[in-house]
Amino acid sequence: MRMMFHLLIQTGLIILLMAPPGFSATYTVYSDLASYSQASATFETETFEGGMSFPSGVNVTSNMSNLTIGNDWSPQSQLIGKILFAYDTTQNDPRMQGNAYYQINFNPVYQYTAAAFEIKSWEIGIPDSAVDNGLVRLFFSDGTDYSVELSQTANMVPVFFGVVADTPLAYIQWYEPHEISGGNEETGLDNLMVGQTVPVPSTLLLLFSGLAGLAGISRKYRK
Repeated sequence: MRMMFHLLIQTGLIILLMAPPGFSATYTVYSDLASYSQASATFETETFEGGMSFPSGVNVTSNMSNLTIGNDWSPQSQLIGKILFAYDTTQNDPRMQGNAYYQINFNPVYQYTAAAFEIKSWEIGIPDSAVDNGLVRLFFSDGTDYSVELSQTANMVPVFFGVVADTPLAYIQWYEPHEISGGNEETGLDNLMVGQTVPVPSTLLLLFSGLAGLAGISRKYRK
């Protein structure tokens, strides 16, 4: 019995030693809706066709002074829907200065670990259009943040961005790409989605492994 007690303590210590004392948020980025949907449970989607409204526990802000609902145009200049669009008419227009961004904010009460959106009206290959990549910055509730570059492949084609993480999101920023003038290419957001995932923490896997080992030891000493 004493030997069994020592084995229990030793195994428990192994579990504790193997469990990381702390960790930063980890995430996976998805470039299409199908793969994102397989990895997350989407609770709400906002298309902005009915005006400016947002999923529960979410709002969108910008360093530009005006946020409105604008028109979404196809590459053939056909009106195909509505998008969320920001602009500024002041002398300090961030888009003219080349540092314009949208910010998607998540209420911590909802613990959203998955989010996605489409970037629209992103022009390339024509005069006064983007000449570099845009940037998505991810900020998590644990204080960590990461940057992801996004590129456009064809003029005016929507660019999908989805992220699924093991830590709740705090906010996401989309920094628009630059035009040759140094200002930002005008883009809008659409099809904003939020959801949650339930990943299995590594510590739980370690615990289950430890319990399985204890069960084997127990059977051995009962024989």
